Amino acid sequence: MLRRSTRHSGILSVIFAIFPLIAGTGAACNDARLVPLNRTMPVGIIVGTTAEQQEKAIEYGLAQRRWAIVQKTPGRYVAQLNERALRVVINLDYGDQGIVVTYVDSSELRYTRTEDGRELIHRRYASWIRSLVGDIRNALQNGYSNPPPPAPPAVTVMVGPEGRGPTTLRPEAMAPGGG
Repeated sequence: MLRRSTRHSGILSVIFAIFPLIAGTGAACNDARLVPLNRTMPVGIIVGTTAEQQEKAIEYGLAQRRWAIVQKTPGRYVAQLNERALRVVINLDYGDQGIVVTYVDSSELRYTRTEDGRELIHRRYASWIRSLVGDIRNALQNGYSNPPPPAPPAVTVMVGPEGRGPTTLRPEAMAPGGG
């Protein structure tokens, strides 16, 4: 009959009990895809803009980045972005103090609060908000008021008998002189 050493099995039990706790604690803090959450991001004040101009610039920026307007009230938009399984909800408050984007909620973006109170979120959120803020700011500065045209639909074309299979082309590439 084989006999196990109680000393070794006791040490292994402790290691297997502690390892998940250590690994789990560091994972949220050390994940390279997580960045500190900046709950509010000001777009800034463009001197002399009216509430109507701010509304048009917000709508332009949201359309440019494919955000859906969930609710609109005087001085506030609530917008949502659905990107694959990821979802983000933000408020865009506007008025005499300028435009401010505020984080409201998200799913599948790995939002977490560390033990020291820091809020972390997937870096895509920060990228999406920076892009949105830039588009709104550009719209205010350049006077854009109409949403951009939607991207042309992709078209699948069968390529010759060489057996290369289907290729996806945009309509402008099929026009004479197109790419």
